[in-house]
Amino acid sequence: MSDTENLFKILKILKPKFWKPLLNSNNRMFCNIKPRVLEDIDLNIETTSILKDEVVCFSGQSEYPRNTMQEIAIKNGAKLSSNITKKTTILVVGLNPGSKLNRAKEKGISIITDHDFLEMLSLSDIDVLN
Repeated sequence: MSDTENLFKILKILKPKFWKPLLNSNNRMFCNIKPRVLEDIDLNIETTSILKDEVVCFSGQSEYPRNTMQEIAIKNGAKLSSNITKKTTILVVGLNPGSKLNRAKEKGISIITDHDFLEMLSLSDIDVLN
């Protein structure tokens, strides 16, 4: 209970002007955390150029944090896209990928699962996601 009281005291002093929810509509935490720039990424994986010249887009629900998956892509040389464009080369899908999946199929973009993505980078056995 003392933690709650201390938090209340801190909030009373700081008086935040706005609150941003950390849950999305599926009650998944930290849904809007953006990936960091390459220099700030501290994942315990090597920086490679495996995905050099690739533009990767992620869609659907994953068991892995989206920002971590995006940072893995960045650490391996990819550029990110939040939408399917003519520059997008890979769509990484989880459950319920929505309209991005249809647009990727129409454009002939390579479509892989989260697990395939990690396997492609030889990261499926490494515990970088926890």
